[in-house]
Amino acid sequence: MESVIEGMAAYYSEQLSQNIKRGQRQSASKAQCIGGNRPLGYLMGPDKKFMIDPDTAPIIRKIYEQYSQGKRISEIIQNLNEQGFRTRLGKPFTKSSLRSILKNEKYIGVYAYKDEIRIEDGIPPIIEKELFYKVQEMLKYNQKYAAHVNPPADYLLSEKLFCGKCGTNMVGVSGTSRNGDKCHYYYCSDNRKKVCTKKPTRKAWIENLVISYAIAITQDNELLDFIAEKTYQYYIEQNTDSAYTDSLNAALAETEKALNNLVKALEAGIFNDSTKTRMDELDCQKSELKSALAATKLKTDLGIKKEHILYFLHKFSEYDYEDVDCQKRLIKTFINSVFVYDDKVVISFNYSGDGRTITVNEIDAGLTTGVQLPSSVFHQRKALKTLCFRGFCISARNHFFGGINHSLITF
Repeated sequence: MESVIEGMAAYYSEQLSQNIKRGQRQSASKAQCIGGNRPLGYLMGPDKKFMIDPDTAPIIRKIYEQYSQGKRISEIIQNLNEQGFRTRLGKPFTKSSLRSILKNEKYIGVYAYKDEIRIEDGIPPIIEKELFYKVQEMLKYNQKYAAHVNPPADYLLSEKLFCGKCGTNMVGVSGTSRNGDKCHYYYCSDNRKKVCTKKPTRKAWIENLVISYAIAITQDNELLDFIAEKTYQYYIEQNTDSAYTDSLNAALAETEKALNNLVKALEAGIFNDSTKTRMDELDCQKSELKSALAATKLKTDLGIKKEHILYFLHKFSEYDYEDVDCQKRLIKTFINSVFVYDDKVVISFNYSGDGRTITVNEIDAGLTTGVQLPSSVFHQRKALKTLCFRGFCISARNHFFGGINHSLITF
């Protein structure tokens, strides 16, 4: 009997699967929404066909336009998440979800179901075909270039080096000279597309230059004391302001209230997929808020002093500067961005730990305005005697070395 029942169950399961597939093919032949094949930017209309979502379609256009203009995927993701935009499933954007959007033919009106059905103009388009195919070429080029030509480990200033003429990111390239020697350069991305006229910059020269000034910071006691003092002042300011903690506690109270209401609904016999999903979301949100509060409390309880900050900074002077990993850490910690012009180089030092990359407009403004550092910081050091310090920007977003964010040096 068990065998008969199992056989019948398998038969009905197969029949059900066939019926579902038949129904999906019929829906696909009419270019209708099927299950989870509706991407961000579309809604399902009364006839089960795709219709443009006026609220999320602009996000799709923004993604395509920014990528076609040369913005990196990581930058686009960061901007979208910071502005509160989410994927169709309500999750933060990732590289995977963004690439899926950039490769989805539905956005130019192509309806496709597996390899069986393809309907041109079966969906109202959000993106022009010219823009879509331009993005596809850029995706292919960037993928091939990153995998075969520009290994990130070989180019220490990847995502830190920018063209002073147009502000575009400079990428590492390599080639072979006439005598067979391997040559490495940083090229302006727009130069490779024949848009910018910036000449390539030798990899070894610019990397050695930047590392030497990062090292100079670690060996300047007066500058380190200056940074430590500003950091400590910022730490005190942040830990006497309870606004952030108050907002976390308020959000936690709201979340717990919502959870209690759901529990009451469950006790009253109301239970379905929606209530379960909502409860899971609230549980996750509660855990995140508690983690944030715990991290804030830990930071407060640490009782950081200026001496602790100085100890951290002075540890850099003990590193082996010839080691590539050490060089990477120096660049990651101290260098925010490097702008290469035809007649000068501008280095922006990240004293605050602010993850935002300074822009070329901020560089130009910072060269003529700002607060002066100690007079001896840059003029008593042999390694920097050829440079002329102009000033530095004050950032509204300081997280690590508070008070001071970027110092700008030109020569």
